[in-house]
Amino acid sequence: MQDSRSQLDKNNALLYILLTSPLVLWALCVLHPTFDDWSYVTSPYQGDVFVPERMFIFFHKWRPIDALYGSFLGLYPKMFPWLNHFLVLAAHIVNTILIWKLAVRLSFSKTAINMALIFFYISPAVIGTLYGIDSMNQAFSQLWGLLGLWIYINNNGAKKYILWFITLVLATLTKENGIMWAVITPVFCYGLQRNEKQELRKSMFLSMMFIVLYLAVRLCIPTAIADADSDYFSLDILKRIKYFAAFLCYPWLAIDYVSVLYVPERNLLLIAITALLSLPLLWQLFVVKYQLIKERRYITIVICALLAALPHLLTAFSVMHTYAAHPFWALLLALIISSFDNKKPVIIAFICYCIAAVIVDYHHWTMSYQSGMLGKQLTLQAIEKTQKAAKKVFLIEINRHQPKYSSFCVTPIDAFAWGFPVKYYTDYQWPEVIEDRELDMEETNRTEALADSAIHAGYEVVWLLDFDHIDIIRDNR
Repeated sequence: MQDSRSQLDKNNALLYILLTSPLVLWALCVLHPTFDDWSYVTSPYQGDVFVPERMFIFFHKWRPIDALYGSFLGLYPKMFPWLNHFLVLAAHIVNTILIWKLAVRLSFSKTAINMALIFFYISPAVIGTLYGIDSMNQAFSQLWGLLGLWIYINNNGAKKYILWFITLVLATLTKENGIMWAVITPVFCYGLQRNEKQELRKSMFLSMMFIVLYLAVRLCIPTAIADADSDYFSLDILKRIKYFAAFLCYPWLAIDYVSVLYVPERNLLLIAITALLSLPLLWQLFVVKYQLIKERRYITIVICALLAALPHLLTAFSVMHTYAAHPFWALLLALIISSFDNKKPVIIAFICYCIAAVIVDYHHWTMSYQSGMLGKQLTLQAIEKTQKAAKKVFLIEINRHQPKYSSFCVTPIDAFAWGFPVKYYTDYQWPEVIEDRELDMEETNRTEALADSAIHAGYEVVWLLDFDHIDIIRDNR
């Protein structure tokens, strides 16, 4: 225990992270849900816990832990979304601690470990997960995977394999990409711990057994909805190239991606400043120390990062998914920085990177906050204009093809999220049914006829969402 405290004192970065976590939690808790935050299974659910579309395979997903959590929130809906934010941040901090323990175990220098922890904690690669409300699966799948790796390294015999197997089950049932830890763990230990080939063969055999068992279970359990033509299984090569570029850019280039990818916020000066602040670290890590690329530990960490991201690169890769490989990028940074004799230039470069990362993180937080507040504003507007409870509501949305960027900058349609937040803000008293229909902006002439059809079908109220305001265009109560 004393050794742990001594190590903590020596690693100031971890201490600062823990001390500033209340401020970070506050900043997260003011972010309101948008879009599928309201419809995913980690939002409050008050129906049957064990319906197939929640507990079994739905499309390509099987995440029963998320479903159970949503049912728990159904009992205490006012804990949403702050409890989601709290748990994501808690998992992120635990992941940071596990990276610290791994870095210490790998004998990286004190300076390198401090920088790796800060890099992992504030890099733009984490904000898709950290700011998310439905991202607990990503954060906790990472946690179970890292914990399993730590257990594997620090135990022997049957105990090691039993505990590792438990963490693999938890990581995989939390999110499908967690299954990659079955391969990552033995590869990591062989490459960095220099385990014997016999140990690698044994571990890989057990890993393959686990993967086969998992796939067999998935084939046996009911499938609520299967969609083989989903975008997740597109073979578009250009899309894969784009994903791979995002995989590399988000961790290492702290560019203001809102300014790059969201036209209304396009700011060339901010792009230039953040890019210039990021480049010195890239130069120090990958140009000055380019010769490290041939080292066994360097190659192993890169392979582990690729393995962690592989399911997303082959299916769908978003800002949230950059989190999967990020622990290994942090360890790679620690490895490279440990090799510097004169660390002053790389420390200065890292400070520049951190300034850029804080700018990027803050701008993305601001846009996330505005998107959430737009959803809240539209919801309260709908409740106020409706005036009294309506059991059945029909929502018409006019799609003006407004620009958007991930979950940070959403359109009014996404912010209002099919009207789901109205149920939340009325304490789930009304409406009982919300049906929505989206019309293209060239189809606005159909609005009146569609509203009449809705009333004829038994809907009491018809809402019209256009731009950033909602109107009541039919009221048959």
